[in-house]
Amino acid sequence: MPKRKFYAEKVLGTMDIIFLNGMAVETLVGVYEWERQHSQTLYLDLQVGIMENSQRNDDLNLTLSYADIAACVRSEMAAQSFQLLESVGEHIATVLLQQAGVMEVTVKVVKPGILPGVREVGIQITRKA
Repeated sequence: MPKRKFYAEKVLGTMDIIFLNGMAVETLVGVYEWERQHSQTLYLDLQVGIMENSQRNDDLNLTLSYADIAACVRSEMAAQSFQLLESVGEHIATVLLQQAGVMEVTVKVVKPGILPGVREVGIQITRKA
């Protein structure tokens, strides 16, 4: 994901939230050998807190692109393998927090249909820069 310069003044406690919900990603994940034979689909909800800037005036250079965030996360997930959903969340949060202007990230990772009688399992984490 290309790094963009932010011209917003950092004000403590003031940020905007960019979110992507229900994003499907493919990765190798699981503890059991049978889970690690093929990529599995996980669903992510991402909230990316960026410095507030009410003066963006429709300028993409002053924010993060939703498409860039999605492409970055999908690329990272395709290139990695994990045992734990917690590791998936930590990895995504680390990658996103390295982007210019990102102050906070909340990552929800959902793995559907893995337990009988349970629609989905998952983890949600929040990390700050």
